[in-house]
Amino acid sequence: MNVKKYEINDINIKNFFIETDAGKGAVISLDQIVTIDIFEDMSKPTIFATISFIDTLDLITKLPIIGEEKIEIVIETPGMSEPTNFKFRCFELGEITPLTNGRGIKYTLQCVSEEHLYNSSIIRYSMDGLISDMVERIIITNLKTKKTIFQEKTAGLENLNIPKLKPLAAIDFLRKRAVGLNHKMSPYVFFENQYGFNFGSIQGIFEKGIREISSLGREFTYKLNPMLSPQTQLQSYRSILDFQIIYSGESYAKLSQGAMRMFTQTFDLATKKFEKIDFNIEDKLQEMMADKKKVMSNSLTWFNEFAQNPAQAFFSVKDSTRPTLFNIENIAGKNAFAILLNEDVTRVMVPGDTGLAAGHVVRLNIPEIDGLTKRKKLDTTRTGNYLIVRLRHMITFTQKSKHSIVFDCVQLGQ
Repeated sequence: MNVKKYEINDINIKNFFIETDAGKGAVISLDQIVTIDIFEDMSKPTIFATISFIDTLDLITKLPIIGEEKIEIVIETPGMSEPTNFKFRCFELGEITPLTNGRGIKYTLQCVSEEHLYNSSIIRYSMDGLISDMVERIIITNLKTKKTIFQEKTAGLENLNIPKLKPLAAIDFLRKRAVGLNHKMSPYVFFENQYGFNFGSIQGIFEKGIREISSLGREFTYKLNPMLSPQTQLQSYRSILDFQIIYSGESYAKLSQGAMRMFTQTFDLATKKFEKIDFNIEDKLQEMMADKKKVMSNSLTWFNEFAQNPAQAFFSVKDSTRPTLFNIENIAGKNAFAILLNEDVTRVMVPGDTGLAAGHVVRLNIPEIDGLTKRKKLDTTRTGNYLIVRLRHMITFTQKSKHSIVFDCVQLGQ
């Protein structure tokens, strides 16, 4: 990389194209754009975006722009990543405001991935086989995507009648039932990032991401004055510009929500018998954790002292004459996994990198909070591997196009 040519937060907008439903299109000049915000979220099925314009060319009339357009944006971090192609459909035209100088108007377009618009139809399926294969079928057939689908195979053959649901609701119905081959107590997620659609266990995504940190250079370090000298500018692309702990889980909350001990009560319709399945995190912790080098904020000794009784119970109905429901014996573990995953959420700002996405794992080197008179050591509690659960690309257009990223991330240790 030529550090003299590129600076931290630089971005190259290779193409910005708008096309109407009538097939009329235009390449938009960057001086007509104020901001582009692109959002990826592991709890949301598709990508969405907000684009603000200052329209001095009367595009809103000439195209016209009515809030139903196709938008294609091709962007890259110069010298850092390959071009990324985002395709959206507008679903809302925001309030139109005249500029104070009287030479144009300002408005915002709310956009979502094209596949989201196919979510309006109601489907009803009778499906058998792996849940992961059922999800892939709905993505291709009903969401009509041509994007790459990344999936983690599920355990057990199922025979399901999916009620009258929209495609994304049907996928969520299946997601809640999904149990991984190798990660039985990890909840499954379904989400889109810039690379395609993802259906897999959180633990599987985390473990895969940890293996990629070094090879893909996803290690970020907090530094004061990262642009102090030209020699440090290359490293500055992996600087933590700002970070804050936006949620830190309480021990009482973990106990009361059943993260440590709980049980599942089942009733068999065939035998008319009840069964109790106990869950104790001490027996399952090694199996649940994706990052074996990270330690929980509370020790098991502490939990054994204060969490003697199950805090929460689940109830489920089964039929022993039918194939085993893999989800029943793992309900408690999935609940505990979700609580532990969300007990500490860190929000981080880093320089823009169009290759970074939700579902990636990064290493954050965070210093201890102390005085400024000595060299800072790393905070051993906060430093570690983090899963990006949601991410926002923030692109601004003032004198020069600039790009930064804010993401929320979590740890998953033992």
